[in-house]
Parts: sequence; C-alpha cells; structure tokens
Amino acid sequence: MKRKIVIATAVAALMAGGTLTAFAATGSDDDRTPPAAKVTLTEATDAALAKVPGTVESADRDDDGKGDWEIDIRTSEGTEREVRVDAQNGSVHVEPGDDHADRDDAGDDRNEQDEQNDDRDDRDEQDDARDQQDDAAAAAAAKTTSAQAQAAALKLHPGTVTDVEFDDARWEIDIKGNDGKWYDIDVDATTGKAVS
Repeated sequence: MKRKIVIATAVAALMAGGTLTAFAATGSDDDRTPPAAKVTLTEATDAALAKVPGTVESADRDDDGKGDWEIDIRTSEGTEREVRVDAQNGSVHVEPGDDHADRDDAGDDRNEQDEQNDDRDDRDEQDDARDQQDDAAAAAAAKTTSAQAQAAALKLHPGTVTDVEFDDARWEIDIKGNDGKWYDIDVDATTGKAVS
C-alpha cells in the first residue's frame, strides 16, 4: 500500500527555495520497503533544483529497495527532467533528457516559426508587387521605350532578343547573338545608351 503526502505549493516553495507546484511524496510498504531516508524530501528537492532549475512536478521514493528520491522537474524551456537523489547520502543523478515527451511544445514552436516565415513571405510578395508597380510606372514614364531599348541593344550586338525587363531605371535585354553567344545588355531608360 502506498501513502501519499500532498504538500501545498506555497509551503513547498518556501522549504525548497525554488519554484514548486503541489506534488506527492510516495513511500512503499511492499516487500521491498526502502530503508529510512537520511535525506529529507526538502533536502532532495533543493539538491535536484540546484542541478536542474525549474518547477518540481512530483517527488517520490523509488520502491526498488534503495529508496532514492525520484523528482520530476519541468524546466523553463518546457522539458521534463527526472532527477534521482540518493536518500542516504544526497548525491544527485540527472537522468538523460527525454525531449520526446515535449514534442507538442516543440511542434508549437515549429508551427509558430512556420507562421512567422509565412508572414515574412507574404510581406516579401507584397514588396515585390509594389516594386513591380513602381517599375511599371517608371517604364511608362521612361524617355526610352522598350522598342527603342531593344534597337539600341541590337545595334551593340546583332541577334535575337530573348528577354526584356525594366528594373532600376534601365532596360535589361538578353540577346542571343548572330555569333551564337549570349549577351546581357543594359539600356539606360533616360539616355537610351546601351552597355553590354
């Protein structure tokens, strides 16, 4: 038969010197009753919190015969860690972390990050759309038209125009030259000057 002692949050916090929630301390009355603890529950939780800061969620004596204190702590990062404190000498052993129990929290973090990335993508798309509108307005107001820019580019490198784009007050023109080479030509939208 197991007996449980529930300690109120405020009293436990004062005794353990850390952040504590109400928790249960369990002793075992089965065939393998552990020896009387030389380390009290308060001493055990103090030692555990010194190694793994956070909130104690539960503490009980192991019924393995030795009777170590098993203390479950929720860290500020949201992971749960099990700390074992020897009930005879107070030595502390932190069990390897099991972050799998907290995958929902990690998933929430990933979902939040995904939402932030989506928001950033949306802002980037809006910025691109504004840039395209600005470029379209600048192209319409440019002194050199697309046709004039293409003619200037073809004078520089005769061939076939494959792409024309207006960007940053200039026409960007791609030409596959008659000599088989590719050329990227910039034509100033104000002066009409072509530069390879």
